[in-house]
Amino acid sequence: MVDDFYSEQEQWERVKQWLRENGLWLLAGVVIGVAALAGWRWWQERIEQQALAASTQYAQVLEAFSRGDRTRGLTLVDELRAGHDGSPYADQADLLAARSLVETSELGKATERLSRVMNDASDPQLRLVARLRLARVQLAQGNPDLASATLDGAEPGAFAARFD
Repeated sequence: MVDDFYSEQEQWERVKQWLRENGLWLLAGVVIGVAALAGWRWWQERIEQQALAASTQYAQVLEAFSRGDRTRGLTLVDELRAGHDGSPYADQADLLAARSLVETSELGKATERLSRVMNDASDPQLRLVARLRLARVQLAQGNPDLASATLDGAEPGAFAARFD
């Protein structure tokens, strides 16, 4: 029972001894924690900057197509796809480019863009929109069987009436 009561000097010596034994590990834990937090914040900032850049490029795409500058719009869509391939903005831009290509009767090129969105988009609703538009393009190309096959592979959900 006497061991439970230490003088201030003995308590201080025990604290110093504990710090000598565990101080390095304590410091390493703090450094690792601070580094992990800084890394996480850096990563979040990087993701945000990439999304902002993709958004800016998409706005340029919209502006080019609204001005009627189809060539510039298609170039910007390709640049957006190259720089931000996994971005929803790239998928939206491909849909916009496909519409422009259909308007100029370049159905083969429109099919490529719609197929890419249908197969690679992360948003399932966007994939359905691309699938539906692809089937329409295939019908315009005179391939009703291919259009039917394109629609058969999907679960339309809210788009059931359009798929029918």
